[in-house]
Amino acid sequence: MQYVVRLGSEQARQQYPLEVSEVARWEQISSNQWQWCFDLPNVPKDHIIVPSFANLDEDYRYQFSALQASTYSLHPVPARSTDTPAKNQTENSAKLSCHIDCWHTESDILGGRIYLQVMAPQMPSRYLLCLSVRPLEIDVDASIKLPIQRTLQAVRPQPISQMQADQKVARSICSPTALTMALDKKSPASNWQATIDACHDPLTNAYGSWPLAIRWAAQVGVLGAVEVADSWQAACHALQQGTTVVCSIRFRKDQLSQAPLAQTAGHLVLLYGIDRDEVLVCDPAAATHDEVPRRYDLGEFTHAWLHRRGAAYYFCKH
Repeated sequence: MQYVVRLGSEQARQQYPLEVSEVARWEQISSNQWQWCFDLPNVPKDHIIVPSFANLDEDYRYQFSALQASTYSLHPVPARSTDTPAKNQTENSAKLSCHIDCWHTESDILGGRIYLQVMAPQMPSRYLLCLSVRPLEIDVDASIKLPIQRTLQAVRPQPISQMQADQKVARSICSPTALTMALDKKSPASNWQATIDACHDPLTNAYGSWPLAIRWAAQVGVLGAVEVADSWQAACHALQQGTTVVCSIRFRKDQLSQAPLAQTAGHLVLLYGIDRDEVLVCDPAAATHDEVPRRYDLGEFTHAWLHRRGAAYYFCKH
C-alpha cells in the first residue's frame, strides 16, 4: 500500500509543493503540551511508516508514538544525551520495530494509532505535519513512469562537497550538506557549519537524522517534511513547483554509474532536475565542490532511491 496524509497551517497549505489537505486538531493535555492523534489505516507487514513534523516556532520539542497493543515511541526531537534511544530490535511478538526516524511493520497492523506530543508554550500555529506509508521494498521496474514532460529543472544550488569539511566528520554529513544546498541556493557555504551542528544527534552521534534535518529547516524559516514514496509523482511535482528534493539513496557496487561512492547503505543527494533519461543531482560525496553536480542514469537512480524506503525531504517554496 502507499498512503500519505498532510496537515498544516495556512502557510503550509499555500507553499508546500504537495497537497496539504487540512489543519490538525490539537488537544491541550497540559499547560505546555499539545497532542495530535490519528487512526492509521490497516497497514500490512513489511511496510515503513514515516512521521514528520515541522514548526516555525523556535521553542518546542516533540515525540511520535505508535499504539498497537503496545506503545512504540521514537525518541524525542531534539534528543538529549539523557534520553533513551529508540530500539532497532524488538521482541519476536512485536508488531512494530522502532528505528531512528520511522517504524517498520513486523506483522499486519490493524487499528493502530499514531500520537504526536508537542512540548511548547503555545499551540502550534505555523506547522506542517505528515504521515506516509509504503512497502519497505518495491519492484521499481514500473516506477520509472514520469509525466509527459521529460525535462524538469529547479534552480541548481551552489555545490558543496562534504569531503571538504573537517575530516573527522566529512564522511558522515551528507544529510546536512544536501540540506544546506536545498535551503540556500546562492551562498549555502555560509550556513553549512550551523546546519551540520544542528543535525548532530547526541543519542547516535550521527548526522543523518531525518527529523533533525526537517527541524533545522523550520528554524531557518522553511517548512518541510520527510515522506516516503513509491513513484516519481511527488518529486516531479516538487520540481515543477521549482523546489529541489533531497533523496535518500542506497545501492550496491556498480549499481549507480558515475557516483563518487562505490556503494552505500544510506546516502543523501539533492535532486534538482530530470533531463530525458538522466537525473540532475548535487552529490555531496564528490571529492571537490566542482565535482558535486552529476548526471545519473534515470533507471539506476530510480532503483537506488525507490527500491527500499523511498524517503526524501520536500520543502515549501522560499
